[in-house]
Amino acid sequence: MHISTVKNKDNSYEIYFEELDSWDEFDLILKKIVSENDCRIVKEIDMITDKDVVLKLGKIPFILRNHYMFGNYIYSTKGKHIKALEELAQNVIESIKLDFENK
Repeated sequence: MHISTVKNKDNSYEIYFEELDSWDEFDLILKKIVSENDCRIVKEIDMITDKDVVLKLGKIPFILRNHYMFGNYIYSTKGKHIKALEELAQNVIESIKLDFENK
């Protein structure tokens, strides 16, 4: 498990949770983001094949997205906050790894 970051042509960013790409793992990632970090849910958007949850890390807005083809990732249009969001994603990965090790 690790993260990978993609910068899109429109200067938005996607931070992928590699090897954590299922719908069930989306719920686990969301739980970790909210319960173990300074994040709050602003809005949830359920679609037929995808799900978006709009969140804030302090004052930084971002989306946690489950896409049926691409898996689970953080989406942001705010490039200046990408380091904070990468750190958040890495914290989630480390927490999930720790949970698996302790089982």
